[in-house]
Amino acid sequence: MRECYQLLPEMWVETLVLLLGITLGKGLLIVTLVWAAKMGLPSALRGGVILGHGGEFGIALLALALGRDVLSHETAQPVLAAMIISMLIAPVLVRHNRAITARLLAVAGDASQAKHLACPDLKR
Repeated sequence: MRECYQLLPEMWVETLVLLLGITLGKGLLIVTLVWAAKMGLPSALRGGVILGHGGEFGIALLALALGRDVLSHETAQPVLAAMIISMLIAPVLVRHNRAITARLLAVAGDASQAKHLACPDLKR
């Protein structure tokens, strides 16, 4: 499986939609599962931000689908590009997960928990 760089200018819209779908879809699934486990909204949001990106298992599944001719190479290119980009932005999301969660909580109107995340107690 290799990236076909000639297709990049033609597939940027599909790649962007898939990137948002992978990151937000998987993130929302994780938020829902953690929240349903009654671990609290801040923990659920942080888990969704940290784990919402694509991973190596998705690339392995894509390789299997290509190997068994389930997907064509043209169809798989935007998916592969979106997964790679999502893996590239993952360290940024992990590094800033506390600030991202604090902003999401502030937007949702939960200012007390947002303030706690923005200025955590240093006595951990």
